[in-house]
Amino acid sequence: MSFTKGKRTVIFGIGIPFVIDAVNSEGYSFETVYTKYPVEFGRLNSDHGQDVPDEVELNILITDTPTAEDTEVFQGRFKFKMLQLEAWKRLKAPLILVTNYRSFVNMHIAKIDISKQPKDGKSINVNIKFVELQNTLFSLGALAASGLVDTSVTHAASEQIPLGLI
Repeated sequence: MSFTKGKRTVIFGIGIPFVIDAVNSEGYSFETVYTKYPVEFGRLNSDHGQDVPDEVELNILITDTPTAEDTEVFQGRFKFKMLQLEAWKRLKAPLILVTNYRSFVNMHIAKIDISKQPKDGKSINVNIKFVELQNTLFSLGALAASGLVDTSVTHAASEQIPLGLI
């Protein structure tokens, strides 16, 4: 089975990959926060930006009868898939999330909201919030292994210019 064939959203973690049956909506958040240091005359000086961890929110449908080709079908599938998501959340295991937009490495499940209506039958709607953990070794190692980070570049400190006394 090829996970890159067709348009699929897949979560890779401990155990079998989680192929999502249907994505109702998806949202992405990429933010940089700039420092603000007060200087003379009360003016704020912003000279440094820090990336906030990426966030992805998915509203998905999990059913007992998925329509995607090569997807396993069995009674109680949606309950099993929910247990898999809950286990990943509790274990705080690093996940790789592949969406139609792009791949996200070193993601963790921050929140799971489940809603089920009587008319839904053997399916459930699930809102999942993923947050990137940036400070783990897995993140840099996975990015370097995938070729997304150039590890051959060395960074040298810039020369300091003395301002002297006035």
